[in-house]
Amino acid sequence: MRFGNVMKGTAACAALVWTLAAPVAIAGDLPSGQDVLDKAIEATGGKDAIMKVKSRVIKGTFSMPSQGIEATIELYQLAPDSMYSKVVIPGMTTEEQGTNGKVYWALSTMSGPRILDDKEKQVLVRQADIYSDLHPEKYYESIECVAVEDVEGQACNKLVLTPKGGEDPETRYYSVDSGLLVKLEQIQPSQMGDLSVTSMMTDYREVDGLKIPFKTTMSMNSMQQIMAFESVETNVDVDKSMFELPEELADEADDEG
Repeated sequence: MRFGNVMKGTAACAALVWTLAAPVAIAGDLPSGQDVLDKAIEATGGKDAIMKVKSRVIKGTFSMPSQGIEATIELYQLAPDSMYSKVVIPGMTTEEQGTNGKVYWALSTMSGPRILDDKEKQVLVRQADIYSDLHPEKYYESIECVAVEDVEGQACNKLVLTPKGGEDPETRYYSVDSGLLVKLEQIQPSQMGDLSVTSMMTDYREVDGLKIPFKTTMSMNSMQQIMAFESVETNVDVDKSMFELPEELADEADDEG
């Protein structure tokens, strides 16, 4: 047997042994899922800093490099659970989505107005809750730390969160060192069906005592999307009317009620 093949075989065996042994080696040392989330809360600024946020306004850009698409984004939140987002792709479409905490809706120049279905609604319910990180038990049946994995050179606690209501689990990766969220894997419901989305959070910056990722790179069906924040403001005046159901959907909402 050639020396090179011996080395390759030895390396392959070593890799196999490590693969089999690693879960056993770390199993007893894994923190609880709640401990990881608690560390993340402290890493981002702490409970008190989160509770001080009564409103938030985010503006930035959204791009799809492979398709040459550049868009602007705006996100408005009002405690506890009102949210409105707007994505404008010049010359193509304007996509809006919102909730006043009771009705969840979307408005598109391409596909028109609609009330969100149950799966889409449940995702927006969690996103709209400005304090959702402080009471995960409200939205998840279980939160389990299942491993420590490498994510682009960072050791990360891998959490599997199972939502209430039978939705697909989401997987989060929190840095062991910093405690910050590094990666998110989830199934995103849409009009086109369920989409598998992987998001990488980078460029954390402090805004009014809270660390926020100013860049999120998303991979979906081999297509990359980049969301970059240009400004984040907290506790500013927000027009409550933007969260209300658009007139185009008034009749549909009455029918559902």
